[in-house]
Amino acid sequence: MAHDATETRDAFLADRERFAARLAELTPAEWHRGGQHAEYPRFDVHFQVEYMVHHEAHHIYQLFQRRLPLGKLPH
Repeated sequence: MAHDATETRDAFLADRERFAARLAELTPAEWHRGGQHAEYPRFDVHFQVEYMVHHEAHHIYQLFQRRLPLGKLPH
């Protein structure tokens, strides 16, 4: 099912704003709260957020790469 690009962008940004607001409320201890992960022996909230940011940045790069062959935007 196709989604309107503006709606998709707006939903993504709203979700990230809620997530950022929640992160802003964390105490230093909460940032370093440990977790378990099969691939990463040292795993805490800070690590997870940093990993997620890099992961999303890579997807944004992929979007630009896929958009590039289509040429200039019409506006």
